[in-house]
Parts: sequence; structure tokens; C-alpha cells
Amino acid sequence: MVDRFLGKKEVMSSILSRGYQKGVCMRLTDLIKIYDNVLSKDSCNNIIGEFEARKELVDHHHNDVYKFDQLNLNQTDLKPLATIFIRQIIPLIKYYSAEFNVDRFIKMNAFEDVRIKKYLKNSDYQFKTHIDSADKESAVRYLVFILYLNDNNGNTFFPTLDYSCRPKQGSMILFPPFWMYPHSGVIPTDNDKYIMMSALHHT
Repeated sequence: MVDRFLGKKEVMSSILSRGYQKGVCMRLTDLIKIYDNVLSKDSCNNIIGEFEARKELVDHHHNDVYKFDQLNLNQTDLKPLATIFIRQIIPLIKYYSAEFNVDRFIKMNAFEDVRIKKYLKNSDYQFKTHIDSADKESAVRYLVFILYLNDNNGNTFFPTLDYSCRPKQGSMILFPPFWMYPHSGVIPTDNDKYIMMSALHHT
């Protein structure tokens, strides 16, 4: 079942074949990395379809900071998809970790549950400026990654860095979750926004 959701190994090999200068980081934005074609368009569309087919399992999250609909893959019959997705992107995360010497200090061995989030266009669905490691519970995170499942203009915006990433289907953004990287999920106006995300944990 899950094979049809995920792209070919050749796509990942193309990403990993690009060179880098190990350990070179001059600006905070250098640690924000965007990789294209992590998943194919067909894979992304299939995953969105599976989300929409399980509306009874979708949780609605709403407070003063955020509003979105969420499906935790690890708590549904789509857990195999979550597992294979993580396995597929591990080489990419290792690539990032090697580039910035993360692997020198932190062993990669724990992932957060994989979730799909949906933000409705032209609504109050958004995630206001926040950080992803903000309390004792979330302090286990040390690297966040977001896979954009469709094209839309609900950018991921880092206001203190004046840096913005427009969601592009199949691309993935990686960045540290700490106070240096406050960011927001802007309200989309052209399409509903679908993302799939997780994080690496300390153990």
C-alpha cells in the first residue's frame, strides 16, 4: 500500500550528490535548508487523498496561537506510511547533520510522530509566530522538518531573520527549533495548505 506514496530513490540520490562545505555557517539562515523533490507530486497528492479520506480521525486544534486540522499517522492505519517516510528521508537528515556537524554531538535515534496538518485558505487557519522548542515537553526537539504536500502561498516566515519559504509541492524545509528561529505559518489565500511534519528528539 505505502509504496505508491513515496518517490523513487533516484530523487534522493540527486539531492545527496550535491556538494557542501562541512561546518561552514556564517548566518542563522544558513541552518535553514530547503530541499526540492523529496517526494513526487503523485506521492503528495496520494497522501492528501488519504488525509481527506479519514476525516473522522482528524483532530481540530485551536487556541490563541494556532488553528489547524491534524492527522497523526502513527496513531492510525497509516503508521506504515509514517515509518517508510522517515526511513526514506534519513539519508537527507544525515546529509544535513554532517554538513553542520550535528552528528558529531547528537546521535540520531528518535523521531516524533509524523503528522499531516491542513490550513484552510482565506480563513483564520494559521500558526502565529512561535518556536518549536518552548517548554519542558518540546525541549526534546533539536531539528524540525516540514514536507510541503501542495503548492500554496501560506509561507513559512521567520520574522527576525526576514526569511520566507513558499510551500512547493514535494519540497522539505529543515531548521533548528530554538529561540533563534521564531517562525509563523502564514494564512494561505490561493489553496488550502497541506504539510507533513516531524522532528528529531534527544534521548
